[in-house]
Amino acid sequence: MTKDRSSVLSRRTFAKAAAVLPLAAFIPSRASAAEFDYKLGTGQDPSHPNNLRMQEALDRIREKSGGRLDIKLFPANQLGSDTDLLGQLRNGGIDFQLLSTSILAVFVPVAGILNTAYAFTDYDVVWKALDGGLGSHVQGQIEKSRLVSGFRIWDNGFRQITSGSRDIRTPEDLKGFKIRVPQAPMLTSFFSAMAASPTPLNFNEVYTSLQTKVIEGQENPLAIISTAKLYEVQKYCSLTNHMWDGFWFLANKKAWEKLPPDLQAIVAKNINAAGNARSWTDHLLWHHAAHTIDLFQYQAGETISDCYAVQGPIHPQLNIAMDMGIVAKVPSGAMLTLSLSFNNDGPLGSFFRYICDNGTYKAFYDDLSDGKDNKIDVSKVDVSMDGIELEDREFIKAIQEKREPNGSLQQVLPCMHVLGKLESRDRTQAVIVAYETGFIRPGD
Repeated sequence: MTKDRSSVLSRRTFAKAAAVLPLAAFIPSRASAAEFDYKLGTGQDPSHPNNLRMQEALDRIREKSGGRLDIKLFPANQLGSDTDLLGQLRNGGIDFQLLSTSILAVFVPVAGILNTAYAFTDYDVVWKALDGGLGSHVQGQIEKSRLVSGFRIWDNGFRQITSGSRDIRTPEDLKGFKIRVPQAPMLTSFFSAMAASPTPLNFNEVYTSLQTKVIEGQENPLAIISTAKLYEVQKYCSLTNHMWDGFWFLANKKAWEKLPPDLQAIVAKNINAAGNARSWTDHLLWHHAAHTIDLFQYQAGETISDCYAVQGPIHPQLNIAMDMGIVAKVPSGAMLTLSLSFNNDGPLGSFFRYICDNGTYKAFYDDLSDGKDNKIDVSKVDVSMDGIELEDREFIKAIQEKREPNGSLQQVLPCMHVLGKLESRDRTQAVIVAYETGFIRPGD
């Protein structure tokens, strides 16, 4: 994926010229006769995954409401800093805002509990807490502040530290480190405890402050580091995962109550759906990886004991990686190396090359050949070459024979456990940004 390497001056000049334009201004105009015209402000770059998903949701809301509700997205702090936007939201200057918990904590202190350092070890812990009692408690406190927050929290990500002056590898490396933090008490307290020198700044001042070395570094989730192009003014990135952060979708209470119940339901349904994180089941590369890992463990007769995965940049429209690599090993020493890619200039369809210890094989749909393109007859392998038919035959036969079918849920659970480990490992996140920025060394 080619990155925009245009000069800072031209990019900043363009940003100023577009400062008052909503994201929708860059989309061909359409006639608008909306019954409700609302504004939504965010602080992230238009290319940030959350803004892309948000625009998709707003388009669906306009469609499902029959054009009665038109919500325009203003990204990249076009209408003011995050704290300014929060003030506008409370006063009715804007109608919706997607706001980080760390910033919201200035106004609703209990929201800061989500930024407790090292409280969340992984996303399983995050969503269990936020979709449960903790999330409900925080939402209840937000509702007391003339804001509506009855929506699922969106993922911002685990926060990482970047630096232009030093490689942060241990807590001692933070001593005296002048680091930008949002105007959030939890982050200021954490970095003060680490003997750093936290400097609260609004995010729209961060790039310039790093460029002019007013501050040495900053901390943010990887998606923000990438889309804000902070790698242009930073040299190091340390995958510290020091705290998790989320975005609350907030509504001005008066604006929300003006909407009839049917429009409220359309907004809630689509905002919640867009905020759901994409899982590996939505991702065709992971789908093929699941088949291969399951087959490898089945043939080896062992469970994978060591594995890791890397994936390339996220496609800006599809929101999935186009390339992936997986390496796995079982206790006996047998290894699997798997490379998957959508960037394929070969035949369309499921085309695989298997390099084994007893030869090389190429599979294309139901056809199989060796490494020299000699066809291999597979017509007598089974009663059919249709995988769905064979699966149905096996399950029906297992029911008749009162036994567990081959390929049951119980038998594929080890494969799911491996995929879960691969998805949650930080190394995957590191390589995503390494591909996009070039300033993280995957081996670090």
